[in-house]
Amino acid sequence: MTMTEIDHSYSLSTVEALWISLVQLGRLASERLRLALTALATIDLALASALLQSDPRLSALGYSIEDKAYRLLIAPDGNFVPSESRQRLACSLPLLVATLLQLADEARELARLLLWLQASAGPTLSLQPQRSALAPLPVAALFERITLLGQQASALTKATTEVLAGWDTQEARRLWRRQRYFRCHLARLQRDLLTGLAAAAGSCQPSMATPERAADSVSQRWFLLLWGFVSSLRDISLHGSVLCERLIFVVEGLRDMRTLQRIERQLQLRSASEQSS
Repeated sequence: MTMTEIDHSYSLSTVEALWISLVQLGRLASERLRLALTALATIDLALASALLQSDPRLSALGYSIEDKAYRLLIAPDGNFVPSESRQRLACSLPLLVATLLQLADEARELARLLLWLQASAGPTLSLQPQRSALAPLPVAALFERITLLGQQASALTKATTEVLAGWDTQEARRLWRRQRYFRCHLARLQRDLLTGLAAAAGSCQPSMATPERAADSVSQRWFLLLWGFVSSLRDISLHGSVLCERLIFVVEGLRDMRTLQRIERQLQLRSASEQSS
């Protein structure tokens, strides 16, 4: 289905203008996310501080799209438009806007976590605190994995925005699957973080010397902050999946949405069986 099929009778420019605004909102959110993940990879604290400030263009665009979306259901003569495709579009636009704004909020959350990480590390941020022999996973190695996954999250988000711009449901399906596999990598990293956190907690005994106990206490805080980064990346991926699903729903209808949901259930069952084996 194309925009012409959704609005072939009149006001094609209205639908086009709304979708162009949505794509613009997506690109603004994607850019903020790219900047946040760049700040994370380069430990750019100045950039992270700048990203704590909200971008007024995001909220203004979002409000404008939501305000105009409901008007798609009203014909020029004031009657309700009995078009299923138009109803799908009008109902989906607010959800798409909310998801894109949540992506922008994740950029601010990543920036906040980076600044907290810096504060816990003191004036120098080395990401390699002194570790006891019982802690097998160095923080620096885990942080590097997070930054690499962050680059993938940024690329996936940008690709999803371009899928919205191109009205491309085939690519949306492919990206939806990539997001699912991406979250599998995040789950492995979360397991490693839990292993490191448990080791750091177990090694911090009251009988230990004070400097060594202090080092392990710092390590525990760092593992918890790294967990926050991974959780944020997972939320970013989930938002990307929602964007793909909603585009497929707008263009092709509920049947294709249910197909994706069935695939998701199958993948969840397969993942559960793999973990139990």
